[in-house]
Amino acid sequence: MHVKFRATNNKAFTNGVLVDLLPGGFEIVLPRTEQAQQPMQSASADGAAPAADADQSQAEGEGEGDAEAPADCGCGFFWYHPPGFPDYADLREDRVVAYGNIGTSVSELTYRIKATNIGTFAVPPAYGEAMYDRNIQAQSTAGSITVTAP
Repeated sequence: MHVKFRATNNKAFTNGVLVDLLPGGFEIVLPRTEQAQQPMQSASADGAAPAADADQSQAEGEGEGDAEAPADCGCGFFWYHPPGFPDYADLREDRVVAYGNIGTSVSELTYRIKATNIGTFAVPPAYGEAMYDRNIQAQSTAGSITVTAP
């Protein structure tokens, strides 16, 4: 799923919320992450501590989309998110909710879903709004998706 968003009228706003409802018959696929590797504590011949693994930052999830996101944003289920957004994210059974500041340039959240049933399913519209300003609201168009048996 790709959710693209931006503020209109060249006016960014704070405290926005984006809600993307999942179609029926689908569930979120969580990214595989390796366990964080702890450097081994052992003595060497010269008494120096061993160097940490160069790939440790990748194993800990410090990827392209995580550069400036808060460590406790709860956004580990996104495959990509823009730097600095979201401030907080919530994965629920039927939706993804992201909170943060909405800028004027187009940004994108990406996560994966998988089908759990076959059939034709309605894709509900995603929507966004400012949490403290009722005048700022937006909604995408709805759609449908068909899943066939392999």
